[in-house]
This record gives sequence, structure tokens and C-alpha cells, in this order.
Amino acid sequence: MDVRMEFDLRAWICVSEHFDVVDATKNIIKRISWGVCSLDSFDLLQQDLKEKLLGKKFFIVLDDVWSEDADKWNSFITPFQHGRKGSTILLTTRKGSKIVTHTLLRNCRMIIVGLFLRIIKIQFHHNYFVMDDILHELAIHLAGEFHCNLENLGENEEIKIQTRYLSFGMLNSRNSIAKLENLTTSLCVDDLFSMESIASNLKNLRVLSFCKLDVLPEIIGELIRLRYLNLSWTNIKTLPESLCNLYNLQTLMLYECTKLTMLPSGMHKLVKLRHLDVRKTPLKEMPGGISKLENLQFLSSFVAGKHEDNGIQEVGGLANLHGSFEIKKLENVVDVSQGRSARIIDKTHIDELCLEWSSAANVVQNTETERDILESLQAHDDLKVLKIKGYKGTTFPDWLGHSAFTNMTSVSLVSCNNCFKLPSLGELSSLKSLRIERFDQLRSIGMELYKNEGDHHSSHIPPFPSLETLEFHDMPSWEEWHLPDFETFPQLQKLQLTNCPMLKGDMLNGMVWKFANYIYQKFQRDGIKR
Repeated sequence: MDVRMEFDLRAWICVSEHFDVVDATKNIIKRISWGVCSLDSFDLLQQDLKEKLLGKKFFIVLDDVWSEDADKWNSFITPFQHGRKGSTILLTTRKGSKIVTHTLLRNCRMIIVGLFLRIIKIQFHHNYFVMDDILHELAIHLAGEFHCNLENLGENEEIKIQTRYLSFGMLNSRNSIAKLENLTTSLCVDDLFSMESIASNLKNLRVLSFCKLDVLPEIIGELIRLRYLNLSWTNIKTLPESLCNLYNLQTLMLYECTKLTMLPSGMHKLVKLRHLDVRKTPLKEMPGGISKLENLQFLSSFVAGKHEDNGIQEVGGLANLHGSFEIKKLENVVDVSQGRSARIIDKTHIDELCLEWSSAANVVQNTETERDILESLQAHDDLKVLKIKGYKGTTFPDWLGHSAFTNMTSVSLVSCNNCFKLPSLGELSSLKSLRIERFDQLRSIGMELYKNEGDHHSSHIPPFPSLETLEFHDMPSWEEWHLPDFETFPQLQKLQLTNCPMLKGDMLNGMVWKFANYIYQKFQRDGIKR
């Protein structure tokens, strides 16, 4: 379907947070008539719109809708009932599907997309965008003449003044910058800031992404309607303080910005920020006051600083975090009270947690304090994935491996070089993957791995009832591995040992035979059941 051929009238307007029925009606009239509209009365505007839509098949996009005011919507959409059968309204919103469901439209269907259409399903892959094919085709069809791919623009062609979406290519000097005043989205137009007075002509920009960029200019702070900014994989070394003027910004992507080590000190002013991705970006510490970002739902990692305004206690104010979350430089947490103030156990929407200490000297003043700090960082019971890196204590707190973690499927313990004993993990009923790596002091694995003696709610099921993958890597001092006489690892499918030079050969042979016996017995039982 070609939207341009299918419909008599087409219009795309951004409604945004402040829904003014007069302005919205006037903007639609302007878009479908390619002219001006001097009417100010809502009744006259509605009558004019009704006459323009009468008997016509129209396609109208109401983009980025926030308002759920039923009375406003009922009065606003009345003229749309007079179009020809097959007319369509596409409404994009982040408020779910409650909006404008109160009025049934004759001859007109309404499609409600519960996400910001401009950024839906856009991901990065080796510096190129990958968009779901169906969504990509839908977006192109819907955009029609509002979309311009610079790579497909002929040498003598110019950007049309109605262009809203610009992508993939260079502006150079062939196009007047004034033609961009209606632009709302720019994807991989890497010379967008190369012309003078650009910011004043990009006042409607809401989505901005670069594939190649060395310097983000100060004028970024003038794009106050910007909601989505993606600088992933770019060569930026600093972010200007003016970035913090973008009070409407909701998503900031800084994935693998390998030269970026600090965020602007005014980040706490981005109070509408919901998504901050700094994975694989070598930040030295977080800026102060991150706890003020109360709307933050995804923060890939928090790099703990040494000061009160950027220490781990700032995590305590981030109550709405979802998905995966990593805390780095935990060596900067000096006591248990700081750890508790992060309130990790209260963050029940986090399903993957990574706790990381920097790989500095393993010598610490008090290993018991290190253990107590890890105790204070206990996660909630519904956690699915736990990773611990660089822990400096000698033993682990009892919460690791507690049977209450019934949804835990993966545990990874890496570079815990002072630990001489593994935590009791055998009673994690859903655990499928366990990785142990670089435990320099560990010499023996005994019965402590299989049963938590301090867990009075432990069950009588075999240890590691769901474990499928068990890995040990780089264990220079490991000599002994004791397996219990009763059945262990009943579901094990993969056992991998790499660089464990001290593990005794006869013990390794014994383990292999035990595992072979487990597998044989399991096969016998399964065969009998069949």
C-alpha cells in the first residue's frame, strides 16, 4: 500500500504533552490544505475541518499524545466522522490504549500505538540501525512525503519543506537549512550541526541520533523539545553542560562511547529522563545528585563515587529501576550503612544484578567489613540473574544461595581472589547456569557448596536440581572437589573446566565416573518411565 496514493488527504501533527484542541484542529487544517488558517474560534475551526474532510478518505497521524481528557477528545474528533469509509487515524502514545476509546467513529478506524512511533524497535548493530522489517515498512508508508532518506536523494533534488523525518546521509550545502524547520527526527545525519544557525531551525526536533560524531556542540542545549538522543559508538570525549537544559529528554543512549569518562555535572536537572544507557562506556564516577532522577526506569550501571552526592547512597532514590542493573567501583563503599542506603532489596523490578569491585589490589583492611557490605547489598527474592565481580572478602554472606531465590536461573562469580570457600548454591531450585572464575585462594570445594546450613527452610531435593551448565575457569590453586554420595546435578548437560592445573588427576577421574553414573541412572529412570 502506498499511503500517498491510497488517501485523498494526509496530515501528521505532534500533539505532545499540552493538548490544545484549538491548536491541534488548526494544525490539521494547515497540513491538509497546505496553507494558512486564520480562524480562532473552536466551533468555526471544527466546521471548517468537517467541510474539508467531508467525503474524503484521509490518513491523519496524531503523534506523541499524552492527554487522557475524554471530554477534550470527544469534542476534538467529531469532524473525523464525516470522512469516506476507510479513513484512518493513527495515534501514538506512551499512555497505553485508554486514550480516545470513548467515542466510536463512523467510517474511520483508529489505530493506537502504545509506544513512541519514531523510536519503536530501533536498535544498534555495528553502527547501523536495525529496525523490524514490518515496522520499518509501516514507518516509511506512514511517513510518505514526510520522510527523506538522503542516500536516495538525487543530486538536483532538495529536501521538501514538509519533511519531518531525515535519515542516513549528509546535508552538505545543497539544501537550505530553513527547509528543516518542521524536522522532528534525524537519524545518522552526521553533519547536521555543520551549518550556522542550525539550532533555531531545529526547534521541533524530538529524536536525534548520530552514527559518527567527534564533538557534540553547545547548541544541543537549545533543542529543548528533544526526547531521544543517541550518541552510541561515537568518539565524543565530553558532553557539554548545555545538554542538561534538555528538560524534556527521556532517553539518553551512550552505549560504548569508549572515549567518554565523565557525564555533565548538571545531569540531575534531566528530571524526565527514563532511560540512561552507559554500557561499555568507561565512566570514572557518576555526577552528583542522580537520585533526583526519580522517573528513571532503566540505568545500565551506576559507578559509585567517593563523595556524598555521588556515592552508592544515591541509588536509594531510584525506586523505579527495571531490568538489568550494575553497580561498579564498590570499593568506594566504606561501611554497611552506605550499602543499606542503596536499598537494593527494595528494587523489585530489577531481574538482573551485577555487583563489581575494581580489579585493584586484593589486600583490604578488614575482610569482615567487605562481607558485611556485600550482605547489605542483598537483592530481592525474585532476582533471576546475579553476577559478582572482584569481591574482596574471604567468604560470602548467607543470602547468596538462599532457597528463597526461587527464580534465580544464573549465577556468575568472577575474580573473587581472596575467597577460600564457595557460597552454598545447591538449593537454588531454578538455577540453570553457574560460572566460577579466577578464585586464586580456593583450594577445595566441599559439602558447603551443596547445602546452606544456615537456611532452615531448605528442602530435601537433590542439590542443584535444575543446573544444566557448570563452568570453572582459571582456578590456579584448586586441588580437591568433593561430590556427595547422594545424587547431585540431575539435569547437568555441560561441565567445563579450563586452566585448573592443580586439580588432581585421580580426583578428576573420580568425578567423571560419578557424573557418568548420574547420567546412567537418570537414563535408566527415564527409560522405565517411558
